[in-house]
Amino acid sequence: MKKNKALVFASVFTLLSTPSVWSSEIYKISPDRFVSALRGFSKEAVEIEDSIPQLGVVIVKQSLNKNTAGWSHLGSSQIIKIEKPVAVAPKKLWGLKSLQIEEAWVQTLGEGVVVAVSDTGIDSDHPDLLENMWVNPREVINDIDDDGNGYVDDIHGWDFVKNKGSGVDHHYHGTHVAGTIGAKIGDKMAGVAPRVKLMDVSFLDAGGSGSDVNGAKTIIYAADSGAKIINCSWGAPERVPLIEEAVLYAQKKGVLVVAAAGNAKTNTDKKPHTPSSLDPENIISVGSIASVKGTKSDFSNYGQKTVDLAGPGSNIYSTAPSSKTARYQTLSGTSMASPHAAGVAALVWSKYPNMDWKQVKAKVMSSAVPNKSWTTRSVSGGLLNAAQAVR
Repeated sequence: MKKNKALVFASVFTLLSTPSVWSSEIYKISPDRFVSALRGFSKEAVEIEDSIPQLGVVIVKQSLNKNTAGWSHLGSSQIIKIEKPVAVAPKKLWGLKSLQIEEAWVQTLGEGVVVAVSDTGIDSDHPDLLENMWVNPREVINDIDDDGNGYVDDIHGWDFVKNKGSGVDHHYHGTHVAGTIGAKIGDKMAGVAPRVKLMDVSFLDAGGSGSDVNGAKTIIYAADSGAKIINCSWGAPERVPLIEEAVLYAQKKGVLVVAAAGNAKTNTDKKPHTPSSLDPENIISVGSIASVKGTKSDFSNYGQKTVDLAGPGSNIYSTAPSSKTARYQTLSGTSMASPHAAGVAALVWSKYPNMDWKQVKAKVMSSAVPNKSWTTRSVSGGLLNAAQAVR
């Protein structure tokens, strides 16, 4: 790996070969038969590992050979792993300059919009993020599920790694992503939308690993809890049906999903990438640029049909968990480009609160500045621009 590829996709999933441990099968059942199907499982003594009722999905220990009429097999449950990011020398916030952010801030700072960060978690005590953490208005810390959503004390969101209320970063990737989206304006740092609310839904652990089941759950939780935008700075180099089901669920809830395009130098028109190149229309897929000139980062995936636009992704300075002495670090990857786009979408939705996800996506896309590096490598053929998007 070359040194200038500091983060060979801190959000690219590499599937692990552990079939002896992860042999569970995923089935989708028509919603009107979901409850009766679970009863049928009990009668047949089939071991149920997990379920996602919102999707009509059940995860069982073995393949079913009978009584499966009306069922769809979504495949085997997968374990996915992010590659370890590597910090590089800090630089200025050139990404904000490329977005013409100060002109956009005259119009809005992102007030009134909740952005969910599906990742490794957010350090909710970080001084640049604390004020902007989403707070569940119907929940208090008392060991009781006050709002009846099935999650006890989910003040800032839910940690699907530890199965408890969120607010801790298991790694450092999620805090970096959150800072780019919505850190308050300060001497060292500022997010694209510095007054958004950040919802923390984590499923990737300290080693950068998490299951597709929990990844889907982060999307569903965020959609059910009022997030307007979900940032997914992770991915798998293939189509993952369960994640696609979750994104479609979010679409029905009116939620926009912003996804990193991937760091494999791959044309995703030819080789699918989850979730960035999936079919649901509520996805904005983001490639990475290396400078204000718009040059494609050498690691970035691309695709004239499957990558929507490009944003700053190389040498991005942002927040780090408070356990790190400096509390800031510089990383590279489409993981860093995606939150820039999520922040711009938040600015648009704040400026135009009556828009739906289709209109917000159209505004972000139509305001992209044409760039020769992306003419044949993305849908818009251009670069993310905050000033143009809110103008």
